[in-house]
Amino acid sequence: RMVRHDLRNPLGALVGLADLLLDDPALTPTQLEILRRIVLAGGRVTRIVENSLALHAMERGTFKLLAQRVDCAAMLRDLAHEFEGVARARGQVIRLLCDEAPLPVDRVVNIQSSKALLESVVANLLKNAIEASADSSVITVALHDASPLRIDVTNPGSIALDMLPRLFKRYETNKPGGSGIGLYSARLVVTTLGGEIWCEPSPDDHTTFSLTLPRSGF
Repeated sequence: RMVRHDLRNPLGALVGLADLLLDDPALTPTQLEILRRIVLAGGRVTRIVENSLALHAMERGTFKLLAQRVDCAAMLRDLAHEFEGVARARGQVIRLLCDEAPLPVDRVVNIQSSKALLESVVANLLKNAIEASADSSVITVALHDASPLRIDVTNPGSIALDMLPRLFKRYETNKPGGSGIGLYSARLVVTTLGGEIWCEPSPDDHTTFSLTLPRSGF
């Protein structure tokens, strides 16, 4: 709570100042794109700080969800755009699918949930997939417009079989320098949202993290 309090004001200033600069007519297209990425990333960091209190309430069993309409297709497009620069620097490509086909730019897939919490989970899975993949890899984020809704994040590489039962436990990690908090928080959030999350290795040396969510019900 103390960290959240200390971070909110400077984060708000960073995002607000970058947002103001977007109105400057003298900016080049490249500068505008960089600023948009700063606003997106800063906004997500701000939401992470806000979500920390929600996670604390979930652990205590006192969290109350205020559901809203969430366009999952738009959320995935925004996240892919946000992480595009990081992936491109490693020669990686983020591929978005919906029902086994490329995700159209105008596709809408709505559910009743929490955008901030759901976005934090998928962002964490996508970040992990980028970090776990070799250069020049393809990371796939697949949306399945069904009931329940499903999102799969797949990347090349495998996870040790003995690690699978411990992946979502607090402080357990599969990567050097990892905290073991990300996947623990992901399961806590998805469960609170009424869904499930799991990991499946595949025979072709790929790893898929999947989550399902109810379309409504809150």
